[in-house]
Amino acid sequence: MKERFFTGVSTALVTPFKDGKLDLKSFSKLIRWQLDQGVQGIVICGSTGEAATLSKQEKLQIVEFGLSEVAGAVPVLAGCGTFNTAETVDLAKSFEKLKVTGLLVVTPYYNKPPQRGLVLHFTEVARAVKCPIILYNVPSRTSMTMTVETCFKIATQNENVVGVKEAAGSLEVMGQYVKSAPKNFSVLSGDDATFAQAICEGAHGVISVVSHLIPKACVEVSRPGRSTQEVEKFLKGYLNLINGIYVESNPIPVKWALKEMGIIESSELRLPLVDLDYIHHKTLREQLIQAGVIH
Repeated sequence: MKERFFTGVSTALVTPFKDGKLDLKSFSKLIRWQLDQGVQGIVICGSTGEAATLSKQEKLQIVEFGLSEVAGAVPVLAGCGTFNTAETVDLAKSFEKLKVTGLLVVTPYYNKPPQRGLVLHFTEVARAVKCPIILYNVPSRTSMTMTVETCFKIATQNENVVGVKEAAGSLEVMGQYVKSAPKNFSVLSGDDATFAQAICEGAHGVISVVSHLIPKACVEVSRPGRSTQEVEKFLKGYLNLINGIYVESNPIPVKWALKEMGIIESSELRLPLVDLDYIHHKTLREQLIQAGVIH
């Protein structure tokens, strides 16, 4: 891995549904919108993609379809993390056969393993495949935290572990990653509210949710050399919208917003997730208007 693998703005795509099934027509339209707006990467089957409620067959279907739609225009990461090491390895191997650019592997949720368990878990996955791996730390979803030290221990022992998506929302932790990262290791923000500051302070990119709605603005603020003033302007214009798409569990609000924009046909989710509560419709619609996303 001679060059940094993943940089810039990547969108963690929702998985559109219609009548309980994958809506590939809407997914195609969503991918085209993202590519036309200049995003630099696509993530399929992440948390935002409701991977936890997709069958293995559906995961393979939507990743294969997404790869065909992207057609090599940008890197494509496939999320294969589960709370079961053997299942994660199996999925990683299956995605590698589809020729994904890389894998996004979340820390095991529910089990809450100790740090040494994380090292063994990720090492098992890394040694089962050859393609690049981005580790994913998201304590709000998994109820456990991978430390900076553990991340770099895993990366040192496995050369195909080439980056981390850090979604704890702490600029201090992001700073530790940036300061200590090995050469060409990608430090990616996974927090929409702080990613612009993180990139300004040395992070290499973001895997974002709000970039579904304002991809061009996210790409622009993430370009190298952006000043603190430009970051502040971005936040002033879009922080209300960023907060709005987390008023209920992700991806509930962003799916509703994408339907309002006419990009996906339905805001349908899979239980136990449910559609956006009506009490939030007016406010989120106003935030979309304020951000210039709808009129």
